[in-house]
Amino acid sequence: MTYKIKNMIYLIIALLVILVIYIIRLKFIKNNLLTQEKEIINLFNARINMVPALFEVTKNTFTKHDEIFKNILKYRKQELYRYYIKEETNNIENEFIELIHLEELIHHEFNFIFKISNKHPKLIKK
Repeated sequence: MTYKIKNMIYLIIALLVILVIYIIRLKFIKNNLLTQEKEIINLFNARINMVPALFEVTKNTFTKHDEIFKNILKYRKQELYRYYIKEETNNIENEFIELIHLEELIHHEFNFIFKISNKHPKLIKK
């Protein structure tokens, strides 16, 4: 074989090795992202699942209890509907953006309720 053909073969082999390493690295990154996504979802759900308990604890304490919990209960219902009634659509990206927006609203309302609860002396003792 000539010198040029040997160099070309070595170049092709080197490129294939780099490509395989790159694909393996992408798989590791994907698995890492999926693991972190599951952890974030679990942490978010653990916090949001405290809403019914918080609702019951504050029922006799807040004067405008229904107004305070109105939005978070509405958003929570929408979120549960999305998770348990998974409809197949072609626009997954748009659904994901809507879900993120809904979870931001729930998070905002939950923080609002905690701020109110932290200002109430009876609830601080509980």
